[in-house]
Amino acid sequence: MHAIWSFLLDDEFIDAWEHGIVIKFPDGVSRRVFPRFFTYAADYPEKILLACVKFLGRCPRPCCLVNKDKIDRLGNRADRRQRERGRSVVSTFVENLIGVTSMVPTRNAFSDKLSKFGFDFHSMLVPDFMHEFELGTWKATLTHLIRILHASGDNLIPRFNERYRLVPTFGRDTIRKFSSNVSDLTKLAARDFEDLLQCSMPVFELLIPDHNSTILDLLFELSTWHAFGKLRMHTETTLHHFDNCTTRLGRALRKFRSKTCSKFDTRNLPRETAACTRRRGAKAAKGKGKADVTPQAASKHRKFNMLTYKLHALGDYVKSIWLYGTTDNYSTQVGELEHRRVKRFYARTNKNRFIRGITKHQRRERILRRLKDKHERIRVAQNDPPIVSISLPDLNLEKFHWDISAWLGKHTNDVAVQDFLPRLKEHILGCLVGNRYEGDEMQFTAAQRNSIHIINNRLYRHKVLRINYTTYDLRRAQDSLNPRTRADVMVLAHEDEDENPHPYWYARVIGIFHVLVRHTGPESRSSTPQRIDLLWVRWFGRDLTYPSGWAAKRLPRVGFLDADDMRLDS
Repeated sequence: MHAIWSFLLDDEFIDAWEHGIVIKFPDGVSRRVFPRFFTYAADYPEKILLACVKFLGRCPRPCCLVNKDKIDRLGNRADRRQRERGRSVVSTFVENLIGVTSMVPTRNAFSDKLSKFGFDFHSMLVPDFMHEFELGTWKATLTHLIRILHASGDNLIPRFNERYRLVPTFGRDTIRKFSSNVSDLTKLAARDFEDLLQCSMPVFELLIPDHNSTILDLLFELSTWHAFGKLRMHTETTLHHFDNCTTRLGRALRKFRSKTCSKFDTRNLPRETAACTRRRGAKAAKGKGKADVTPQAASKHRKFNMLTYKLHALGDYVKSIWLYGTTDNYSTQVGELEHRRVKRFYARTNKNRFIRGITKHQRRERILRRLKDKHERIRVAQNDPPIVSISLPDLNLEKFHWDISAWLGKHTNDVAVQDFLPRLKEHILGCLVGNRYEGDEMQFTAAQRNSIHIINNRLYRHKVLRINYTTYDLRRAQDSLNPRTRADVMVLAHEDEDENPHPYWYARVIGIFHVLVRHTGPESRSSTPQRIDLLWVRWFGRDLTYPSGWAAKRLPRVGFLDADDMRLDS
């Protein structure tokens, strides 16, 4: 690795590092640019190669001298002091400790080329959120929780899988549908473990009654830490809370290890036992291992291991965000997504000599891209207009409709449509007169309701509603609502009158409609037909008897309100 970096950090690059290079920018101004390394996002094996330390040695972290047996002190004051402690690399102290700090006698290319300019390569080694938390600490915690469910018996694993199967999807890609057998933890990517964490609290609730409080507290702290780590916009206040959350997470993990894990005889999961049996069988076939390949021999006792580098790295995120910005700026997820390209090419090969096949497909794609770029340069040089071929679908939005009278007559005994037409007209009237919806519909007289005329008495229905919005970090995004697949929504609440108002309302979308109406009478602003878009929802209500929030470390519990409380919103 360092031989490659020594080749890249040649004399030309060193000259540019020291004296800069002149680059003409698109605005026509020439500027002198000095290349610098700010961050180096990599997983743990690549980090230790770069830092010239031993893999999982006595001091496994490349940037501090914390011993492996003290990693479980995450969030303690002693842990914070140890991270900040440092000595000169040429001191006798460091020389005497080079063996016990996992150093290796490797010539580091960054130190060799850039140390004379005062560059410390340790400063560019930033945390890796995906590998260290989602595929690291959280995956290890979830795996041990499943081991505890196996050790508890009582048919808990089928109940665990059933609860995850019952979790509905949310948003376009926020929560996806879970597999039928989550406990196997097979074919799961980082985004799947993220979904598992976000839905873990209701799934684990009361599965192990004697340790319910400890487990739910731990899952709450893990979810909170994950939310802070994934934030794409931080302030001093959020970083302060993030730092406190790290302390609470370390305390919750130690409590879980001492109070819960010690009470169970946890052993390998079935998939771990099968893998161990296969490895033993392969070694025995080569004459390099024991002949005992029975599942009983492979099912060994497993403890909850907190002495890992990935857990230790969680204490560095607040400092890294202060120095380099939010974690999405240096996430390895972007590079990991490139694996999809290779897998896409692999599917097109004959699976035998796939390396050559993948190379051919990559070369063809590169040639086609060059031809496209060449054609674009020729078009720009000739000042030709771009070729745009757009085939718009037939957007006949009025194709699917219901006759309101016939539809109401068909569902006479359905409590959901009781007083549907008066409510519909009151809601439309409130929209036309400009009343802001704050949770309760305004009451109108019969004469006012009769001033609303629904053209052709038709209610036009839609299958999907797409909403464009701006995220909290000022990015454009779109979400879609579908009454069949993505029906649950949450919106900002209008409860300013309460002393401690809950910030959100929750609902399930029943139907997506629009109507064409004509408003007459003294309050009418226009007599021309107008289109009103509608959402027919059923509201969820919070269970006020269930403790929730930051102090209780529990999520709000919601359920449907009375059957006659069905609202129309626009």
